[in-house]
Amino acid sequence: MESVRKYRLHLGLVALVLLAFWPITLGIYLPKWDNVDCYLPYRYFVHFSYENGQLPLWNPFQHLGYPAYSDLQNGLYNPIVWLINLIGNYDTLSIAIELSFYWLVGAFGAFKFMRLFTDNPYSQFFGALAFGLSGFMVGTAQIMIFIAGAAFLPHVLYHLFRFFNENLWRDVFWISLFIGLHVSAASPAYSIVLFYLIFLIFAWALWMKYSSNTVKWTWARLIVLIFITVLCLLPIISSTVEFLPYFGRARKLEYGSFLLQNPFDWHGYISFLFPLSTLSSSDWFGSTDLTMRNGYIGFLPLIFALLTLFRIREVKIRWLWIAFIAILLMAAGGETPFYRLVYHLPGFGLFRHPSIFRAHAMLLLTTLAVIGFDHVVVKKEALKIDFKRMILFCGIGFMACFLLLFWYRFPGEISTWVNEFSYSKELSFYSMRTGLLINSLLLVILCVALYSVLVLKKEISAKWIILFTSIDLLIHAVISGPYTLSYPYKQAEYRSYFMDLPKDINQNDAQQPYSLLKENYDPKIAGIWRNTATLHKRLTYDGHNQTQFASFNALEKEGRFDWLLVNPLFTEVKGYKLKVLSDKQLAKSLQLKGCLWHWDGPLKAINSDTMVVKNPKIGFNSFEVTIANTSDREDILLLTQNYHHNWKARLNGKELKIHQANEAIMGIRIPKKTSGRVTILFESPWFLPSTIAAASAYLFLFTLLIISYLKKYFNN
Repeated sequence: MESVRKYRLHLGLVALVLLAFWPITLGIYLPKWDNVDCYLPYRYFVHFSYENGQLPLWNPFQHLGYPAYSDLQNGLYNPIVWLINLIGNYDTLSIAIELSFYWLVGAFGAFKFMRLFTDNPYSQFFGALAFGLSGFMVGTAQIMIFIAGAAFLPHVLYHLFRFFNENLWRDVFWISLFIGLHVSAASPAYSIVLFYLIFLIFAWALWMKYSSNTVKWTWARLIVLIFITVLCLLPIISSTVEFLPYFGRARKLEYGSFLLQNPFDWHGYISFLFPLSTLSSSDWFGSTDLTMRNGYIGFLPLIFALLTLFRIREVKIRWLWIAFIAILLMAAGGETPFYRLVYHLPGFGLFRHPSIFRAHAMLLLTTLAVIGFDHVVVKKEALKIDFKRMILFCGIGFMACFLLLFWYRFPGEISTWVNEFSYSKELSFYSMRTGLLINSLLLVILCVALYSVLVLKKEISAKWIILFTSIDLLIHAVISGPYTLSYPYKQAEYRSYFMDLPKDINQNDAQQPYSLLKENYDPKIAGIWRNTATLHKRLTYDGHNQTQFASFNALEKEGRFDWLLVNPLFTEVKGYKLKVLSDKQLAKSLQLKGCLWHWDGPLKAINSDTMVVKNPKIGFNSFEVTIANTSDREDILLLTQNYHHNWKARLNGKELKIHQANEAIMGIRIPKKTSGRVTILFESPWFLPSTIAAASAYLFLFTLLIISYLKKYFNN
């Protein structure tokens, strides 16, 4: 009977997640903003490479090229993306499938995590609802790698705590699997925070091991855990190490506006009760983006979390509140002095958006809500305050708020919003007072309905509380949908677009100056407005990706970037000037084609107008060009792609030396009296072996855990 109820709750949870995020989960509308604008082209490039029998090592289509295998946002090492790629071309429907998977994983992760605090399945389900349909999952849906970080977090934490308490082999394997999935799917910011959490939990477990006999974990199993986890992460580690010397974001960001952008400060706390206010165009939220200011877990979960304050003397509850407040302080970023202290920790200062800590804070607040629900609803423990009367007073308070706002806000604005609300068109953002008014009315209705049930039933029923919480969170998700979840564009409209994308790399770009290569290539389509060059397989100096070279960023900042853009992909050097050019020369940038102003190789003289460059070709992880150096001295060939030590050049079977030229790109030394075809190849000695090792580790873990699950199922 218990197992039947558990499966029903699981099915109910799946249904609620699919319903809450229906525009995406049912594959009807296009996911919003960064999901299709950034993560889709990154993943498309990976699939495009594999489809052509090539390794996705170097993407030449953005920012003068970057190592795609070192990009931690393209899903290259994510087993979930591997499975999706087996279905077919990675397109808009694929991104919807991946995002839907993370929502389900997050809800079930919270369900599992709550087992640490309660044995009651209804309490666990209550927590899964509050976290899985929370304001973070709804509001930040456009950044899939943030959703993935929040989704896998409770899984990792649950198995870590259980391993250190029970020392079970299956937890060793689950931890390795979920850490691998978390790091390969989530933003690197979440991975940094995760490893700090793992360190703190390990420190606690180490203390408990030698200060009491309450823990059972052993060093042998811990070593196995670390070994398998490292195997899963091996390609991520090796590719990061190879790119680290060039990475523009490998150093701390300056403590200032860019780093501290999008805080979740006290202005955002209004979302704990009035989440629809976060959809307004109000400047109340300061510099915090629309997608970074929602902390809603539901009205009733918030009430039950606050009720735990009556039991604050309990150690578990006290520490949960302390952790919650500390993380809220971190989420506030530069709004408090606390983040300046955290900024100096290793790894911090490399990522921005302090509001990402909402995910951790909301998991803690949901945990407190589950504890309160368990005490009041399941165990029927007495409170210092009558729950029924508290709901009545809340309803009266919301009614007063509604009437006050109604008095100041003409009701026609509400009717306008109701008439215009649609998933089929872009909605204009309403005012703060309109959002508060709509939210207050919904909460009044919720309180009246709940109070009526409490009066009629004369008890607090777990099923009724869960029902009202489900309705509350579903309404919140449905109203937020057109603003934060999906574009008003049907998925069906994008099938032909992806089918019609060119199958080959555009070779005409190789002979044009980069300054003529614009980002938005035809045919244009709504919603995807950056990184279109990757989709159309065309060169550009534009786009959006965090995997940027420090030298590339420095040239942009110092105003010398335009000097590169007057050149095509390959350029023969016309002069030899090892000095920084003046602003006056910059103004005449069209005259700088082929100019060499920086060279990290031996300072040898070269001839002018002695080398001919013909028939350039862009390949997969390769470039080719025919050259002829007729002089009796060395010459230099410039390749307008970012310098990386993994590039190798050969001419007539002989390896040529590649140097960094003009502070960012590659210069190839061409011997005297030489002609032939120059081939430049990008190779990574670690990519294949490390990826095979990781794939083998994942296959081992999946097989082992499936066998374990089947044994458990048939034994029951």
